[in-house]
Amino acid sequence: MTEHNRMPARQIIVYGDCWPVTIAVAHLVRRFLPGCNCETAYRLPVLLQQLRRKPEAILILCLRPREHLFLFYSLRQILPDYPVMVISDELFFSDRVVLKVYGGIP
Repeated sequence: MTEHNRMPARQIIVYGDCWPVTIAVAHLVRRFLPGCNCETAYRLPVLLQQLRRKPEAILILCLRPREHLFLFYSLRQILPDYPVMVISDELFFSDRVVLKVYGGIP
């Protein structure tokens, strides 16, 4: 059984392809975790740069998994044990399959 770390995250990176959703999630993170450093990214090169600079950060992806198969595959190959949270406005069965196969996310 894995244990959940109850310590609040110090660094969070929010990545998404829809800027209003990404900004809203980042605002909520800053509001409810005032001591954390929250950064946003909208382009893949910026995301990779931030991940290299902050390897201990938690990554929040504001994406529909079925539309970003290659991104999930690439991230899983590059960062196999990286903590990731996915936020989506809709979740189909195919999205759950993508998350389970590429991320082990239930």
